[in-house]
Amino acid sequence: MISVIIPIYNTGKYLEKCIESVLNQTYTDLEVILVNDGSTDNSLDICREYEKKDPRVILISQENKGLSAARNAALKAAKGDIFSMVDSDDYLEPEMFELMLDKMNEQDADIVACNYRKVYENLIDNSSYDEEESEAVHVYDGKEAVKQLMEGKNATRLIVAHCKIYKKHLFEQVLYPEGKVHEDEFVTYLLIYKSKRVVFFEKKLYNYMQRQGSIMSEIANVKLSVFDKSDALYERVRYFEDGDEELFVLAVRRYLEEYLKVLRLYVRSKGRTSVGVSQMQQFQDRMQDYKQYLEKQTYKNLCYMYKDVRCDMWKRQMKNMAKKILKK
Repeated sequence: MISVIIPIYNTGKYLEKCIESVLNQTYTDLEVILVNDGSTDNSLDICREYEKKDPRVILISQENKGLSAARNAALKAAKGDIFSMVDSDDYLEPEMFELMLDKMNEQDADIVACNYRKVYENLIDNSSYDEEESEAVHVYDGKEAVKQLMEGKNATRLIVAHCKIYKKHLFEQVLYPEGKVHEDEFVTYLLIYKSKRVVFFEKKLYNYMQRQGSIMSEIANVKLSVFDKSDALYERVRYFEDGDEELFVLAVRRYLEEYLKVLRLYVRSKGRTSVGVSQMQQFQDRMQDYKQYLEKQTYKNLCYMYKDVRCDMWKRQMKNMAKKILKK
């Protein structure tokens, strides 16, 4: 049985289409766990209606605690031997679970990831419906799949929790970090690394809603939470530090590159200087620990990219960091 986990927060506009796409799958041995995370719209009413209509639907309703807490509540309640995460504003192609389960059984895989199609409020990306859409299948061991993630190959499809089915055992002693954003960055690499085989199925079976938002408003509201992704990548560094040398080096490079991007975003958002300086110092300390693993050209390029940072103090610090790295 597949336990389908759907965290829900104020997505009433999209929720029925999402739930219908799961309940109408050609593979029917499902339990559908709806986690209402303190919604203030009509989401809870919709969930209750489906709980009454279909015995496969299980409803958990809790006060608003965030996406990670909602997923964790469902993981603790799930009874299936395979898990899948679905965002409540997305929807599935009818044969998604049937086809992915076939690949899992054929390859004796622990994770199967399909491709996704970006969809918009009132528009479908027609290029996604190319008649020659690939149905290629790629099979990797856990380490090779993590390398793909860290080297940027299939990175977005790999890191997100959705578009996948997982064997239950991967989640033993693994929960999503509550109170964090970029929660998938903290968890997905662990699940992949624990897998004996990971399948990439190129067929687009998951429809990924792109909800309208203002880039400028996002930049204007940057707070300390923007550093969560960098902290997740640092956890990845520490995880591989005493284990796999190759993945450790890749993790270090990925972490430091991301941290510079986040710092640049924070400067441009005109955030609180005291927080920014503290984070910069933390970054410098970590950089000193790992600079021997970095590629010189990587940092030459990064320093050129960030020449438009407007804070003179940060410019000087970035320049000094680059000099230290290039002296190794």
